[in-house]
Amino acid sequence: MENKHYEPVAYLPKEQAERFQEFLKFSGIADIEMNVNELNSTYSVSVASGDFEKADNLYHVFSENELKKDSTEDELTQGGSIYNNSAEKYSDNLSSAITFFVCGGAGLIILLLNDFNVLHLFHFSGASAILTNVVLGGLFIAFLLIGFKSLKYSKNIKSQMSVENELSDKLNNWLAKNVSPEAIEASYDGSIPEEMKYFNRSSYLKNALSEAFPDADDSVIEVVSDQYIEDTFNSSHE
Repeated sequence: MENKHYEPVAYLPKEQAERFQEFLKFSGIADIEMNVNELNSTYSVSVASGDFEKADNLYHVFSENELKKDSTEDELTQGGSIYNNSAEKYSDNLSSAITFFVCGGAGLIILLLNDFNVLHLFHFSGASAILTNVVLGGLFIAFLLIGFKSLKYSKNIKSQMSVENELSDKLNNWLAKNVSPEAIEASYDGSIPEEMKYFNRSSYLKNALSEAFPDADDSVIEVVSDQYIEDTFNSSHE
């Protein structure tokens, strides 16, 4: 009898490897091997050569879900807003605007004080003095212009954050009044693996929110749905 050839699909920590193995079995791949690598304590999940392409596609689905779950958990652990990226972007741009304003303004003041001999930092005359003033003056004015641009952009981000947070509150309030965990769980077969449960829960919530708020931004709906799943289902299992 010819020995089957197995090809490794993924190398994962034990808990994730076991979940991936369960996911593959549910998806119709029964011929699976899982072996531990003693050097780094990871587990290789391998399938028969004929199932490799299907298993590889399933791994992309599985890994995407795992990364999204880890990302959501990190955000909640840090205790930040679900729009941390926008908040950080606003803070960075505001900080940049202040820095450019200070450098540009201080530079122009020092340049003028030096020209009027109040300060004596550098001494030029004739064409050299004109060239120095033009170059340094242009540089400091450019700093001020960049500062104005950064400030304007940061205000736009702040306005966008306000709109997104307002929409987020509206979506969360609607979910609290119109969607129950029992209704979500009743929408699919509860015997499926956890990875498949996530996709079914997410699909149910996104469809419900999209129907109730057809003009809502898809990215906000996705974030609200993920946080609802994390708060309602994942937290209760810890």
